[in-house]
Amino acid sequence: MNPGAFPSSAAHGSRDSDAFTLIEILLASVGAAIIFAAIYGVFTNAMHLRQKATARIHDAELRARAFHVMQADLRDAEITGGVLASSLTTSQTANQSQFPGYIKFTTSNAEIIDGQVGGDVQEIEYYIINTPNGADRNSGTLVRTVNRNLLATTQDLPPQQEILDGVTSMEVDFYDGSTWQTTWALADPNDILPQAVRVHIETGTKQSPGMPIDIAVPWTTTQFIGTSSTGTSSTGSMSTGS
Repeated sequence: MNPGAFPSSAAHGSRDSDAFTLIEILLASVGAAIIFAAIYGVFTNAMHLRQKATARIHDAELRARAFHVMQADLRDAEITGGVLASSLTTSQTANQSQFPGYIKFTTSNAEIIDGQVGGDVQEIEYYIINTPNGADRNSGTLVRTVNRNLLATTQDLPPQQEILDGVTSMEVDFYDGSTWQTTWALADPNDILPQAVRVHIETGTKQSPGMPIDIAVPWTTTQFIGTSSTGTSSTGSMSTGS
């Protein structure tokens, strides 16, 4: 018999020492699975953090936009009496809304477009409505309306411009020189106007309240000569944002 026909025991020992056992393969597979799971967890957490950061930045941009839009309107308030600039109305609720907060006033910041007939005076309203197609009924959408046709005998409902979602309430206060008043009525041409106006907007929900938005704008007042309904002249007040 040829002794070279069968592998020697030394050859067997060398081959066994170089091969992987089933236990070693299983241990390697388990270790790789743990490493891949850790990498996937880190990647998933990074994606969630990125999404949260993006949402927060987007929310901050919307809040900043709402702040600047309302602040600009309040700064340009024009309440001089007469027909075109006599609106200053506030109430705890609006007819169009179930949420607290309502203000209407005239401003002089209307955008004048080339070729369009009209002045810069317009009437602004702010109130909160139910969010369109929203499932959360505890918060709504702050809207802004603009009416530039102040001399029309029949007023149509102006379109609503959505300013900010997730709003629960809006409070408006007026400074009379010593204290803040929650309401202000202009029932007579001799009524004075407030020296400042402050708007406080609550956001979020009762379960998850958000950061409020506070806007305070000073108003200066001077005297003007208005015309009463009988045609005689009377003294009133004029207000412009400073």
